[in-house]
Amino acid sequence: MFDFLASILLLITDLFVQNPLGQGVGLFAMLVGVTAFSQKDDKRLRQLLTVFTLLIACHFALMGWWAAALSALIGTARNYASIHVRNTKVMLFFMALLLLIAAPRVEHWTGILALMGAAWATWGVFKESGVRLRVFMLLGTISWLSHNILVGSIGGSIIETIFLLVNGLTIWRLIQDRQNEEDKASV
Repeated sequence: MFDFLASILLLITDLFVQNPLGQGVGLFAMLVGVTAFSQKDDKRLRQLLTVFTLLIACHFALMGWWAAALSALIGTARNYASIHVRNTKVMLFFMALLLLIAAPRVEHWTGILALMGAAWATWGVFKESGVRLRVFMLLGTISWLSHNILVGSIGGSIIETIFLLVNGLTIWRLIQDRQNEEDKASV
């Protein structure tokens, strides 16, 4: 067990040494993202996701993963727009941007996972709210986590793993709140 943990720590150290600025930005983005997914208020979630996706776009650009960087940058604009408007035409505009700008830059099949993550989130922020919004974000998280593990993004992998946990907990809290309200209403 100790050898396994030591090899994981060595791998993380090697990845960080290869690109300390890129990995550092990714780790900072993680802090913003955790704060975002702990929000029960949809508007606050969207605001913090805007900041997170901008930071993670910078992380991916610094790491040289252009399809992921462009997907995240489009996500930044998408998240910002979704704070102000929730419209199917605007959602389709952002889906088209993914196909026109990010998709042609996919150099490896892992880039498709980044595009899928962005597409799930795009649907969620424009078409859903409450628990359903977070479920779509969870689907996006699974796609991004797969991408980040496969490309060796330390911060991105940690971020998405924590997002799975924090978003899952927030979904549970929202369901509990709903059940408590229903229990109070039935009394």
